[in-house]
Amino acid sequence: MKAYPFVLIGLLTALVACQSENELKELRRELDLSACKIVLLEANTKYLPIVRIDQSSPSTTVLYFEDKTSYLIKNSYLISIDQNPDTWRARFNFIDGTVVSCAMVGHLKIDSTMITLDPFGRAPLSAIAKVVTPITGRFIVVVHGKKPAGVTISNTFNEFGITHQLPILGLYANYNNQVEFIFTDRNGVVRDSVSVVIKTGALPISPTINVTKRSDFSDQGLYFNSNLPIAYDQNGDVRWYYTGDFSSLYRKLKNGNILIVSGMNITSLGSKSFFEVSLLGQIKQKYDVPNYFHHEIIEMPNGNFLVATNSEQNSLGNIKTIADEIVEIDRISGKAIKTWDFNLILDPTRKGLPDVTPGDWLHLNSIFFDKTDNSIIISSRSQSAVAKIAYPSGEVKWILANPNNWSDNFKNLLLQPVNYTSTESEFLKDFWPYGQHSVKLISNGNLLLYDNGDYREYYDDNLSPQISYTRVAQYKINEEQKTVELVWQFTNNKEIFTYYTGYTEYLLNSKYLIAYMFGPGPDTPKVIEVNEAGTVLYESTINTGFSYRTYKYDIYQDVTERSISF
Repeated sequence: MKAYPFVLIGLLTALVACQSENELKELRRELDLSACKIVLLEANTKYLPIVRIDQSSPSTTVLYFEDKTSYLIKNSYLISIDQNPDTWRARFNFIDGTVVSCAMVGHLKIDSTMITLDPFGRAPLSAIAKVVTPITGRFIVVVHGKKPAGVTISNTFNEFGITHQLPILGLYANYNNQVEFIFTDRNGVVRDSVSVVIKTGALPISPTINVTKRSDFSDQGLYFNSNLPIAYDQNGDVRWYYTGDFSSLYRKLKNGNILIVSGMNITSLGSKSFFEVSLLGQIKQKYDVPNYFHHEIIEMPNGNFLVATNSEQNSLGNIKTIADEIVEIDRISGKAIKTWDFNLILDPTRKGLPDVTPGDWLHLNSIFFDKTDNSIIISSRSQSAVAKIAYPSGEVKWILANPNNWSDNFKNLLLQPVNYTSTESEFLKDFWPYGQHSVKLISNGNLLLYDNGDYREYYDDNLSPQISYTRVAQYKINEEQKTVELVWQFTNNKEIFTYYTGYTEYLLNSKYLIAYMFGPGPDTPKVIEVNEAGTVLYESTINTGFSYRTYKYDIYQDVTERSISF
């Protein structure tokens, strides 16, 4: 084909969007045979398919493209147009004997032969669809909820291409799942869609999940119980299950994978290792922990892990110190590269809560990394204290705790309540946390924690009986002035008390997740969501007995096609 001046290409680009009969007539005079071919060839170059070919006129054919442009071709230029919606191609046979093929929107074809259920043998409510499309595009995958009010789980994949590996998450157990695949252009305009039935089997366990309140029927977040290998939706239907070696689940990572601990051994106070696992059940990497893991693993901004461990390799029945160390594990090598021994950071001689066992003076149960100033916030149940230390030095920046029984070395680090005077005992009655868990900074910069409420006022030497109740508390801390203010709390009318464990987090739309995990009554484990006003929006219970935490995640959050590798 001989070259055409760029001015002609520019003219063709301008001759688009024919919206009136006058414009169509003008275009009919300007678009010659050569220009017709250039339009089609440029459409191929730009991956711009034809969405409709209108041959209703005896003299002209109109081509409508995906970008909403349209062009006229004189029928006198054409011998025929062969349209094949299965291959998504239109073949233009011109009178001069040349043939130009152009992409067109056709019929999407996906069937059960392209779908592998439980591809790694550990997540039976997941699947992978391997699809090759005739033209480049991207997919939306929708797992439709059971009628009449099931939770629909969907995800839009950002990868734009021809070869697709689509993770399918959130299937129901023992059900003919209706899964819809929607094929779109780069801007999300739908080209075609097809639905496929994916049949799943029954699960080996069937926990009783009782949902007593639900208000947001568009919420596709799932509740991941740390002590059962399941996640359930707002209706209480199990939508994810893990059949691999499992003791407990910790955290969803920035790449969409999760951390799973297996081989927990109570005689060694934890586990020797943990695993990074995709929600499809693929084990990505194993990490070994010096002196055994316990209670907490978090992902740092640099990708490494901070892991709660013991200052010595321990077993029950001795008086060695336990649950008092953090180790940083390199994400790539798996090696421990830094250690913080809290026997050298805080005060192991300060008295702990009455139920503290020998050697468990700290009982570190929560870690948070503050990326704003490179520091680590920890929770100590035994000391009813929250402390912030500098990374990597370990220098203590502040301590949130009842001020009694601290040695002189730490008194200048204790946060003082705003407007506090020594006579305001009533003000302080419910101010300090006791036996707390799950500390973190939230989006407004405040500290959020799950205050178990064990032995309230214990450090005030108040021997009168106290009401034991659990709450979630939010504190505003001024690090420069070393002050703290209790700015929000949810007590649930002081009707729930959990001795141990528990979890809270700040969700979107000014909501809080609260997981009451272990208490004396039949109403735990219980998961609720509340708003800033303290109104309960969601509530469910599950018959797991003892549980450590419940997390809430959009199962598809951070999951991409590229996260799959074989």
